[in-house]
Amino acid sequence: ECGYDYVEISIDASEEKIQRIYMSDEERKKLVDTMFEVGLPIRSMSVSALTKYALGDSDPKIRHRGEEILEKSIKLAADLGIRTVMVPGYDIYFGESTVETKKYFLQNIKVGAQIAAREGVLLGFETMENEFMNTTAKGAKYVSMVESPYLKIYPDSGNITNAAVLHKHDVCEDLSIGKGNLIALH
Repeated sequence: ECGYDYVEISIDASEEKIQRIYMSDEERKKLVDTMFEVGLPIRSMSVSALTKYALGDSDPKIRHRGEEILEKSIKLAADLGIRTVMVPGYDIYFGESTVETKKYFLQNIKVGAQIAAREGVLLGFETMENEFMNTTAKGAKYVSMVESPYLKIYPDSGNITNAAVLHKHDVCEDLSIGKGNLIALH
């Protein structure tokens, strides 16, 4: 009735929302059936829990929890017919970005891209409000390093505009750097 093409599901940092990745097969089927009944599919997923459980965190306990959340989110996406899984462009949010956190992030994104390829789901970096990945160009750098057709960029228009103003560059030029690797824009 409202004219939406699809909706997005969020796996945010609350344990209640993280529990979605542990849905039983029966719960997953019920959700798919509901999508068909209502005529409104879920086609994208935001995994904002990876802010709290950062893939580059120096603390192995936090990092491994992030790895589990990413893997299970991709599997849930595949089971529900979700095409795009948005991953926040943070190596670490609660802490200092270092060579080590960037290394862990890259390693885990490479693994995530392999899982996404296996499941037939696309990952998209959301550009964030931090210096690590606040532009399309910075997202493109990691897409290039991972070399997977299953990893793209999902720019946040507000965040890339703020970075353009801060660093005095053209936001349209920044978007053009992602040509061929932009999955969506919000």
